[in-house]
Amino acid sequence: MTDLQTLKISVELIKVLEGSSQKEVGNKIGYTNESSFSQVVNGKVPMPNGILDKLAQMNSNVKKFISAINMNEDDYIVKTETDNGVISGLRKFNPSSSELIPYYSADFMAGNSDVQYDDGTRHPDYYMDIPEFYGCTAFRALGDSMENIIKSSSVLFGIKLDDDWRESLEYGQIYGVVMKNGRRYLKYIRKYKDDPKNYFSLESENVKYDQFEVKKDKIKNLWLIQGWMDKRAS
Repeated sequence: MTDLQTLKISVELIKVLEGSSQKEVGNKIGYTNESSFSQVVNGKVPMPNGILDKLAQMNSNVKKFISAINMNEDDYIVKTETDNGVISGLRKFNPSSSELIPYYSADFMAGNSDVQYDDGTRHPDYYMDIPEFYGCTAFRALGDSMENIIKSSSVLFGIKLDDDWRESLEYGQIYGVVMKNGRRYLKYIRKYKDDPKNYFSLESENVKYDQFEVKKDKIKNLWLIQGWMDKRAS
């Protein structure tokens, strides 16, 4: 992998993990002119010395990725091609590729709006190596209904539940709820006391959002949210 490829992937990772634009990434490493940084990223001008070191200091995962580049790429880099043809990669370290966390740029809606989603037709944008969440799948959170616990644009780590959730479910946890009509929500699931056999009650952390009910047979699948990673400080 060339230094320019490493630079491009590192910038993309920082944009996702830190919730930053390319302009903001450039500003943080000393580029006050957006065009000047864009020229470096696009290979129009030579890369200045030390730029990869500056990017590595912005995020620990990016630092690990950059430090892995000097190793055997076939052994240590897991690659995936996104829908637009961009190659992304992260260091594999000790775990097998099956333990790495696939990241999808699709959102779980932390609100009550309608967003279309079909989980299972997309390839991951890239893979993440975070030992605490091996076995999970990573998504974005969108909206503010779960703040102040989960902020909009946070990275969610979830495990897709088997179909036995229809018979037994741990209430009070945060779930990603995917409906058969394509809607999806990020909510607490509570027991619906009026008809617990057929309905769930979905509740937000943000008190501005009303609690509402969904019929169990309208749910396509559930994702138990194991944790999340904030991409903005406040």
